[in-house]
Amino acid sequence: MAIRLRLENYRSKIPIRVGGILPDLLARSPLEEIQRRSIWVGNGQQELGELFDVAVDKTADPRGHDPGLVHRWEGDLTAVHEIGFGLQRGLIQVEGDAGRHVGAQMLGGTIEVQGSVSDFLGAEMQGGQIRVTRDSGDWTGGVYPGTRSGVQGGYLSVGRNAGVGTGTAMRRGMILIGGSAGHQLGSRMRAGTILVGEGIEGSFGSGMIRGTIMTTNCQGSSIRQSLGPVFQAGSRLAFPMTQLLRKWLAGQGDGPGSIERLLTVDAYQVFHGDMLRGGKGEVLVAETA
Repeated sequence: MAIRLRLENYRSKIPIRVGGILPDLLARSPLEEIQRRSIWVGNGQQELGELFDVAVDKTADPRGHDPGLVHRWEGDLTAVHEIGFGLQRGLIQVEGDAGRHVGAQMLGGTIEVQGSVSDFLGAEMQGGQIRVTRDSGDWTGGVYPGTRSGVQGGYLSVGRNAGVGTGTAMRRGMILIGGSAGHQLGSRMRAGTILVGEGIEGSFGSGMIRGTIMTTNCQGSSIRQSLGPVFQAGSRLAFPMTQLLRKWLAGQGDGPGSIERLLTVDAYQVFHGDMLRGGKGEVLVAETA
């Protein structure tokens, strides 16, 4: 069983913000009360039921969650922002593409997106799990202007490519990008782990204090040039921890071929940096075909 929220025939580009529509906040609420919940549409407010067909889907699979804590969003949701913003408990399923701030500042629960999302996916999340099957925009797992800490916990997985600024100011947790990622990945990173299966386009790791970035050189660009002089090359080493990481990821249900290859090479070229910030961060580069 789940609450189904379907957006149909919305042709406007005016943004819809649904940040307060969360399973853990509306658990056991009558359907009529959910339909009357106010959401922001541009600069004004409307009731949720004026734009969305809100119904109970008794055939939905709760995936082990309390049936009263499951929401399923359907339709063309590219103009719908803040799905799962601040989520603490429950399961949110998104069928199709969605807008900005999906899962931002979430503390727990699970978000599954069968499609792509726009900017600030999982920004400043502290716990829970987010899985996106296709692409994400800029600042995936990033930080909002004026704050210091990005992702502080949890697990974020993008099946294909991510934009600029992935993992900026990250403190803990794991980010997995099955495809490639844009520049500024891991900048000002303090801790945590980022895996990028098909390379990073442009400079990354600037201001990195601690943490681990694992990627490949298969984009054809020079990793040495992308890191710049603030990173110091180390030895080529094998890392037994990758076996444990593979086992853990298998338990999460994620296994893009690019990540599998990334974790099964014999050795990695290690870079230490940012040397201006203590040099305790590490970048592991796999030589893949």
